[in-house]
Amino acid sequence: MAKKEITIKVPDKVKILGISGSPRRSANTAEAIKFTLEAAESTGYVETKFITLADFHFSYCVDCKRCAGANKPAGDPPMCYNDPNDEAPKLRAQMHEFGADGTVTGVPVYTGFDAAILRCAFDKPIGGGEDGGGGGPRLNAVNMGTAFWANGYKPSAWVCQGGQTYAGQEALFWDHVKRAGHFVSAAWPTVEDPEPQASFQGGVFTCADGASVYRKDSWRVSGSRMAPPLTGIQNERTLRNLGRWLAVSAMMLKLGRLATEAAGIQAPTASHFARYSEKIKPGSVVDVLVKQGKIIAVSPEEIASRKKVKA
Repeated sequence: MAKKEITIKVPDKVKILGISGSPRRSANTAEAIKFTLEAAESTGYVETKFITLADFHFSYCVDCKRCAGANKPAGDPPMCYNDPNDEAPKLRAQMHEFGADGTVTGVPVYTGFDAAILRCAFDKPIGGGEDGGGGGPRLNAVNMGTAFWANGYKPSAWVCQGGQTYAGQEALFWDHVKRAGHFVSAAWPTVEDPEPQASFQGGVFTCADGASVYRKDSWRVSGSRMAPPLTGIQNERTLRNLGRWLAVSAMMLKLGRLATEAAGIQAPTASHFARYSEKIKPGSVVDVLVKQGKIIAVSPEEIASRKKVKA
């Protein structure tokens, strides 16, 4: 195969979005995310934005299906039909306006798992539109997490913080972002911050040695009750390394995307279904897509006939 020379414009910066998934505006999780963003900015080629979910109102999803593509009126903006005051669309708008090249999300560990506010935000179905986020029609409700991570080939990092020295909850979120086409960014030791550190995963760090578990700096050297503050040192090393690796991963993947586009290499077009068999409400998103010929509606009679042939 002949080599093809391409020219790309190297970006000056990449954008890293930090999200605190805590119901408390200024506590351990929020401060840890800000600390990680500062480490990313220290590379010199990163622009950051911090968002805390505590600034938004979310209700939990009741799976009413009214935002699903077969029910959602075509042309309606993203919204929760069960709670018109839910602010997941507002959060989504801020995320997409920033246009992140990489993300780091903080999760406080409550009762062995993440805080409810994060689940309420990222499980909220607000899609079901034709844009699909990652290209192609989304025929079912698109939750916040999918809408956010739909454009793949970007790095994601997770910080799980708790009052104990064990965690592992971040692995649950890794699976989610990998399914969305993202890459997990780890916190490998560096020359600047070698071992020992809290974890190479980045998600595991603790405030167990803090003067108070609930102080916003209890995971840091400054908030430690130990002498020397070994846990605080290891926590800070982990988050600095996480910020550095997230930054370089975001730049490398963005350069790769730009080179791929310049080379004329086409990515697959994402689409959930080519054929739709649920009851379709007139005027809904799916109804419009059927009339446009983008998908095919399968009747109950056709499904029944297929079953008879198979039998």
